[in-house]
Amino acid sequence: MRLGLRTVIAIATIVTTVAALPPGGGSAPTAAAVGADPVVWVPTGSFASSSFVRVEQDAGPGATVREGEVLRLDVPAGGRSSAQLAVHASGGLDELNVSVGRPRSRHGGALPAEAVQVRYPRYIPFDSGGVVADPLLDVASVDVAENANQPVWFTVDVPAGAAPGVYSATVDVTGGGRSLGGWTLQVVVADVAVEPMADRPFTLDLWAHPDAVADQTGTPLWSEEHWAAMRPYLRDLAEHGQRVVNVAVTEDPWMVDHQGEWRPQTWSHFASMVEWSWDGERFGFDFGVFDRYVEESRAAGIGERIHAFAMLQFDHRERFVYTDTSTGERVVEEVDLGDARYREGWGQFLRAFTAHLTEKGWFDDASLGFDERPADELEIVFDVLTGEAPEWLDKIAVAANSLDVQDFADYVSYNYSFLDSVPDEDIAQRRAEGKPTLFYTYFNPLRPNTVTASPPISARVLGWVVAQKNLDGYLRWTYNSWPEDVFADPSFRYGQGDEYIVYPGEDGPVSSIRWETFTDGLDDAELLRRYAERYGRDDPLFTQVLGAVDPRAQSSAPAWSAMLLGRHAVLRGLRADGDLDVTVSRPDGEVAAGDVVEMTVTATATGERPVPAPRLDLPDQPGWSARVVSAPRPGALLPGEQVTWTVRVTVDDDAGGYLYLGGAVTDAGGRDRADFATDLTVRPPVETTGPPVAAPASSPDATSPVTITVPVTNVSDREQTVELVVGNLGFWQLDVPTSPVAVPPGATVNASVRLLPGGRTGWSTVDVEVRHGGAAVGSGRVDIVSGGRHVSEWEWASQTNGWGPAERDTSNGEDQPGDGARMSINGRQYGVGVGVHAPSRITLDLAGRCSRFQTDIGVDDEVAGGSVRFHVEADGQEIFASPVMTQTSAARWVDLDVTGVQTLALVVDDGGNGVGQDHADWAGAWLRCESG
Repeated sequence: MRLGLRTVIAIATIVTTVAALPPGGGSAPTAAAVGADPVVWVPTGSFASSSFVRVEQDAGPGATVREGEVLRLDVPAGGRSSAQLAVHASGGLDELNVSVGRPRSRHGGALPAEAVQVRYPRYIPFDSGGVVADPLLDVASVDVAENANQPVWFTVDVPAGAAPGVYSATVDVTGGGRSLGGWTLQVVVADVAVEPMADRPFTLDLWAHPDAVADQTGTPLWSEEHWAAMRPYLRDLAEHGQRVVNVAVTEDPWMVDHQGEWRPQTWSHFASMVEWSWDGERFGFDFGVFDRYVEESRAAGIGERIHAFAMLQFDHRERFVYTDTSTGERVVEEVDLGDARYREGWGQFLRAFTAHLTEKGWFDDASLGFDERPADELEIVFDVLTGEAPEWLDKIAVAANSLDVQDFADYVSYNYSFLDSVPDEDIAQRRAEGKPTLFYTYFNPLRPNTVTASPPISARVLGWVVAQKNLDGYLRWTYNSWPEDVFADPSFRYGQGDEYIVYPGEDGPVSSIRWETFTDGLDDAELLRRYAERYGRDDPLFTQVLGAVDPRAQSSAPAWSAMLLGRHAVLRGLRADGDLDVTVSRPDGEVAAGDVVEMTVTATATGERPVPAPRLDLPDQPGWSARVVSAPRPGALLPGEQVTWTVRVTVDDDAGGYLYLGGAVTDAGGRDRADFATDLTVRPPVETTGPPVAAPASSPDATSPVTITVPVTNVSDREQTVELVVGNLGFWQLDVPTSPVAVPPGATVNASVRLLPGGRTGWSTVDVEVRHGGAAVGSGRVDIVSGGRHVSEWEWASQTNGWGPAERDTSNGEDQPGDGARMSINGRQYGVGVGVHAPSRITLDLAGRCSRFQTDIGVDDEVAGGSVRFHVEADGQEIFASPVMTQTSAARWVDLDVTGVQTLALVVDDGGNGVGQDHADWAGAWLRCESG
């Protein structure tokens, strides 16, 4: 992809150094290929995109960073950016240390010494098996195990007011008592400044968890020691733009059934910040802790809203927790939603709360918070508010999965998966009325998201979603709800990282790869907002940039390119007008390691004065080198003149998958006049040659394993390594941790993993991804079940089908067995199920051994005009009938009790317009049954 927004280059002279290349080809040498010496390498192949992936601990090294190559980042004044290197130590390494000097410009300017921070990602247990890099250790050095990688994380934070220009600093890498190399870090500060976080309109709403801080620090709840321990966390939230003080005004508002126990959904409790009491006639309320928390939060810089949770609790189980003043006992009283006692308690609370907030001057800032509660329950709450405290009717904050709530919510956050159903005009109307509209994520989908299983780019892209949908911000349900020992057992109830985004440290939060890349995305959101403010949301380049970034995309070169080049184009558009107009042209398509690519650069002087002796500073960067093969004569570029240069770029033999080519145009005095960027995608040396397959796809006895396999082919002339990563496992566990898979030159191997259900039953959709050098080279999903079998695995008692046979695990091919394709409903693919053509009828002899039938149903994507109805019959009686479904219909979930059923029939008939193209899928269909 090439973006041309005011991309200015002028070249009279180009100076590069061509590094000596090692023998051999390919893109990701193994440890054996590079010998015993430690290797410093750059993830993804480019420093600019290196933060978009995680470094696998036991994989081979990627693209080596050679002496003389420059590590380059574009950062606006007041902004920040992340990047990483990695060190592979075949023989192990003691005391790895990376230090960075103070960045200085050629003309005497300097950034603060602390502008570049170096930290070391720590590997912790991973739910999907093995270990994963996430928490960032701020330590002097780390040891690296034998045949292991150690990432090194760089955070560049440019202060507001920094002068534009290129600032250079030395990066020194040492370990084992010797130098491993030195490189130059270039920080290109654009003539653009972003607003301080506190002044941006972006609303960040992460739910902090005070009790978790007390539990991790061993301090009594609400003691002075606890308040002191919380302050660094509150400051961290404020520094990231937190706008909401979220408070629990009743004990443990989020209770769930966890492993047979009714308890909080997090490991730590959520104590009420309002102490309730009952004297036999009236409730009393102590707001002391609430007041202190609001004051501490605002002192840290958090504002402006206060959200109070929760008049509605989970699973329809409302309760009051209070102290009976006559006995001193703690009482948990269950009440029914909307009944007299519910109205009494909440009515008294809200009236007292209103009076207290008014006295403190906070009433205008406060709203009542509700978390994913259905509209019918909210209607009962509104009825209570109408009768007891009508002043709260227009002060409602809701996290929602439907449009039912937006009309009465002054603050609404939509589930990301529902965002496409929210009309743009509704968002615009709410903004005009001063009502914020946000979005939120939880564990699913993995992309975009901030969970540990998500690639880091998926955290950064969340800021782009705000710009794409013209939203006001982002909400996440927890900032720091840690398990008991997050470093040893990093999940409590939900998927890893869903419950927290920072880690507990001795003196405050320990940041994470997820938190850092998410913060980079906040800067992107601000740049995009300012661009739209200046040029309008209909600006062609703005729509092109936003349209190119797919939040759901795999972490791969096309996604990296869209984000980096789009961001660069926006930065160029926000700069003050210069005196050069430059275009860069390069061949489309991928390149291979060792290729030579020619680019042409055309510059036009657009100002009123000549450009004195412009020259191009294009230093060698990881993965490539360049030289000019055709250039105009040196001299000033007069107004209106146009010149063209040809630059030859050589791709290194061990280049990574993505090359970001950044440079700057200088004048005769060496001062920067403009910067530019383009990129190259390097064809990966491995490819998946088929979708992931589970064989078998079921564990009938809930103990036998399921094996997932993906075929991978090495198309290069040297050995490569890949990693098979599985996520969204639910109750499934890895039989053994995954490890890198070696693929010999020219060979195809099956990368596989075995999963065990551990006695649990149900249907799981497992995400599968094959990675090479941290980048995804193939992905897919498999549907597996435990405690039963897929319908496609049964011996059918009978079948009839409109065209050809009913197909097992493919769509209907209309002719011979096995001629169908992979099933797909509205883009969601299925590897198991039954593909039929109306009219169709399949009967199964259950013999009373099964208890549950579950499936997705829909018209397969391979046809354009089908319309069908689905029916399920149990012993001759219809127990399910769908409405008419067409290709535009979303997949419909069916979950039926079939306890005691002898014969089950799956029936599809036409939708009333004939049977043409009526390809129907019983997608993922399975039966929970007794084994045997």
